[in-house]
Amino acid sequence: MPKDFESIRRRFRSALEKGTPGAAALEKLCDELGLLRTGSVFRMAPEISQAYAIASGAKPIEILISPQLLEENFDFGLLTRILAHELLHVEQRTRLFPMKDHDEREFLAYADTLLRKDLPPIAQRYVRVEFLKKGLSYYPRLSKWKQWWYRDVKAELERYGKTL
Repeated sequence: MPKDFESIRRRFRSALEKGTPGAAALEKLCDELGLLRTGSVFRMAPEISQAYAIASGAKPIEILISPQLLEENFDFGLLTRILAHELLHVEQRTRLFPMKDHDEREFLAYADTLLRKDLPPIAQRYVRVEFLKKGLSYYPRLSKWKQWWYRDVKAELERYGKTL
């Protein structure tokens, strides 16, 4: 059954308006979207300025969140995909055999950010284009065997790029 993203967005905004702390509102949002947050904690981090969110530290991995993400006019599709991106990093780093290659983690996380179908779309085309460029920029940094291993993901990203 498809999710009613507009209702989820309204509940999220309403929780913030009623004074729910940002981290708690984001946890509830992740739960509603079915984003697994095992092994992570959210922390509002006004000190970060180079990114909207950063996964940092060890178990539990702290996801530092820029207050910009909670602004009323922030693109809800972008918000949900940023959360999914950082939560994927948590999963990559906490699995039985952690993914140690930063470039591999980023390539896969950007691909996931753009290609997944279970989240609302990012509204702004230029953001999707920039994410595509960023994701593909990690591919040449991968070892040759990883490039071979992820060649289908790269091809899917290239097909996605042709739709922009």
